[in-house]
Amino acid sequence: MKMPRKNQKEEIKTTLAEKSMLSLHSSGVYISTRDIVELGNKLEIELPYKTRRIILQKLFIEAKEKEQFANLVALISQMIDTKIQKLLETSQPYPSTSTIIQPLIQKANSTKMLLQRELRLNPYD
Repeated sequence: MKMPRKNQKEEIKTTLAEKSMLSLHSSGVYISTRDIVELGNKLEIELPYKTRRIILQKLFIEAKEKEQFANLVALISQMIDTKIQKLLETSQPYPSTSTIIQPLIQKANSTKMLLQRELRLNPYD
């Protein structure tokens, strides 16, 4: 049986919503490091500019600890709505892009629903 090293950091469980948000293919929208840090700033959570996975995990954990998880989900949903609106505005002059844009919008809306589900389940309890 393999023993963990003493200096090895414990891996924090990543939720399905976090994984989805980090993948353009899954979420339909790209969420940048800057986007994540700005979400943290709105909740008065200071985040370092590191990899998106690390800062998104930290944001989810700290928002839950500060009982701000519902506010975080609302802010992420607003950000996704803004990105969806930009996709729609971009596609209007080019109707043929709907075959590309509509699946992205569906995935973005699915990501919002996934966040709402995780809010109800409280994955960090």
